[in-house]
Order: sequence, then structure tokens, then C-alpha cells
Amino acid sequence: MHRHTALIRGGSLVAALALLAGVSAGPAAAQTSVAVSDTKPLGNATVQSFTQTDAAGQVVAIGVTFPESLLNRLPQEDTETVLEIPQATAQTPFTHIAVDWNPRGHEPLDVYGKPHFDFHFYTISEQTRAAITAAGDDMARLEKKPDPRAVPAGYVPTPGGVPKMGAHWIDPKSPEFTGKGFSLTFIYGFYDGNFAFAEPMVTQTFLETKPHVDEAIAQPEIYPSMKRFPTRFTITYDEKAQTYTVALTGFHAH
Repeated sequence: MHRHTALIRGGSLVAALALLAGVSAGPAAAQTSVAVSDTKPLGNATVQSFTQTDAAGQVVAIGVTFPESLLNRLPQEDTETVLEIPQATAQTPFTHIAVDWNPRGHEPLDVYGKPHFDFHFYTISEQTRAAITAAGDDMARLEKKPDPRAVPAGYVPTPGGVPKMGAHWIDPKSPEFTGKGFSLTFIYGFYDGNFAFAEPMVTQTFLETKPHVDEAIAQPEIYPSMKRFPTRFTITYDEKAQTYTVALTGFHAH
């Protein structure tokens, strides 16, 4: 994990990210700070994470940015790139982000068989994640159900779990389960009965439409800590910079 971050006040990156947090691009944006991680290679380009804070120092967005050129020559094999989340762990439950590129999709293939990205915003440590085998004795931890109040209403678990990830919980009302097909969805993850990750998933084809997405995240009744949690997720394309941003936004303390 990289230790170095850059802190930017004002400037084009802040202006580009301002809309994610509902901040105007005027004087308020100049008071916004963005800390960015070191870049990591993915395909023929790089990805980078960021944390955006307001004038009071409160986290308002965390996410990933990458250039449009990333989509041109992506790897032919499943690829994971792990990013630190600069200056966010004290206020939010998130510890790191894993950008997973799936060129052939993943199971269930009849639902998620399209080339797509999984953006895992993890709350567990990299060490805990590495120990998830999804086999043998570990299955009991994957199958352990969280407090029902800690799961958004309507979300249900998928069978089993995934090594180095955890158990995936989906919303059966999502478009991919209601005949509209998969282009974008949001998944919750749990491990050993605890919240383990939040996961926007988006297809390569949908990203190529250069979308602007700002959707509410289904909320649980109770939260695992008093830290700030996101209430929305965004996917945006910046025409001028020719970059994409995928972010969790609308953070509130609970």
C-alpha cells in the first residue's frame, strides 16, 4: 500500500469532483480539499483513488478516477488493482478499494456475464480479506447472517461466497433481476456477520456511453459504527479531462 498522497485545494480536480458532493463550482469548491493516492497500473493506463473533504474537513466523497484510455486495451484476464483511501479511514469505515476488472464477467454468468468492473470499497483489512478462502471452516463465516437491521430492506444473500471478498448480498429489484439486463448495480458484502464492503458494479459498455449517474444507496436501519457512511454513489465522465470517476458520496454520521 502506498503511503504518499497529494493534497489539492482548488484547481481542476476539485472542480471536476465538486458535483459529486453537491458542491458548487464557485467559491465553495475552492474550500474543498482532495487527497489523492499514488497511481496504480491497470491495462494500458492507471487508476487512482481520492478522498474529498469540505471546508470543515468532513469527508464528502471517496472514489476512483481513471482516464478514458483505460477502456481501450484492457487485460484479457481477470485483474485486481488495490488502492489506499487517503485520509478517509478516521472518519469512514472504509480501509481500501479494490478495482476488479472481469473481461468475461463472473457468476452467475446469465446475469453478470458481461465484461465489467467491480469497485469494492472494503471495510475489512487487506489481511482479513486475504484470509477469506470460501472453503472448509471459512464457509461458516461466509454463511453467518448479519443482524437483519444491518442489511438494507429487501437485500438477500447469494449462495456461498467469494475468496478474498466475502458474501455478496443483492437487491432482487435491481434491473438485472427484473428483465432489464445488467449495466449498473450496487451490492453489499458481509463476512462473519459484519459489513465487509460496498460494491458498485458497472459494465464496460455502459461506461463507454460516458454516463452521469447519481443514485441513492439503500440504507440499513443500523450501522456498525458511528463513522460517516455514504448515502449515494456516482459515476461521471469529464469531457474536458477525458476521465471517469466512480465514487461513494453523501456521507453522513450515524
